[in-house]
Amino acid sequence: MTRSASWPGGDGYERMEVAQAEGWTPIPSWGRDGWNLGSWPYVVVYHGGETSLAIDVEGDIRIETFKTRAERDEKTDQIAFIHWKTLEAPWVKGISSFVQSPPHLRGPFTSQR
Repeated sequence: MTRSASWPGGDGYERMEVAQAEGWTPIPSWGRDGWNLGSWPYVVVYHGGETSLAIDVEGDIRIETFKTRAERDEKTDQIAFIHWKTLEAPWVKGISSFVQSPPHLRGPFTSQR
């Protein structure tokens, strides 16, 4: 299920405060090495609970709810890959599609990885 949302605030950082107060967690990094996810404050990706994802692109906010956390994280993997390809990040050079991305580019960053 996908829906649009509106969070008050003049910029991404102000909207981030509102989102956090509503239970959303901004995700600053993704993948084994903690590469940037989004371009704060213009593009911010959020996780809500176990199965919701929101992406704020300069105030245009789209929220998706998934059946499982794994599905939500796979969607986050896709968003991250597209972002990195757009920025021509060296760690995705030579990888032409999300489907081909190796495991180290997928999943949430943690210091234990």
